[in-house]
Amino acid sequence: MARPKNSVPTYWFHKPSNTARWWVGGKWVTLGKFNSPESRAEYARVLAEHAVAPCPTGPVKGPRT
Repeated sequence: MARPKNSVPTYWFHKPSNTARWWVGGKWVTLGKFNSPESRAEYARVLAEHAVAPCPTGPVKGPRT
């Protein structure tokens, strides 16, 4: 059985660019310099936005005919 997807996107460290990122809606979102107050605030803002209207995890499929 496959592991269930994490419903809360994780705050990731991108070492080559020293930035904070997260994977949401099939793309990487850069939040700013890692562990800075600005990137943490941006993460909290985007996380709250994501909680209200989460992005779809895949293509939307219509009914089969």
